[in-house]
Amino acid sequence: MTEELVELDQLIGTEVVEIKLYGGIELIFGEERHSYLRIESAFRIIREGENFKVHFVPARSEESSGLDHLAAIFRKTVIAAFAGVSGDLTLDFSNSVRLLIEHDDYEAWNFSSRTGGSLISLPGGGLG
Repeated sequence: MTEELVELDQLIGTEVVEIKLYGGIELIFGEERHSYLRIESAFRIIREGENFKVHFVPARSEESSGLDHLAAIFRKTVIAAFAGVSGDLTLDFSNSVRLLIEHDDYEAWNFSSRTGGSLISLPGGGLG
C-alpha cells in the first residue's frame, strides 16, 4: 500500500532565494518571496547517492550539524514537492538534490504560501 501524497503546487518552478536560521531553518521561495518552509527538526539532503543529515534546532539545545549542505539547494528550482499523510515532506530540486523531512514527535515543518494556504506536519505524524 502506498502512502497518499499531497502535492505542493505552489513550490513547483520556484527556487530557494533565501535561507534563514532562527529557532529552526526557514527556506523562502520565489523572487516575490511568496512561499515559506519552516523546518524545526532534523532532515536529510540527498545527492549523488549520499545522505547528509542537517540539524539545527536551538530550542532543544541540541548541537547543530550539516548546515553547509544547505548550499546544495540555494538558488535551485523545485521540480517536485510532496507531503505524505504521515507528515513527511519531500522536495526535489533541478540539480538532482532531494530534501527529505520526516515527521517527528514535534512539529517537524510548517509550509505557508501567500498564494494559497498552509500545511503543517503534526507532532507524532499527520498533516494539519
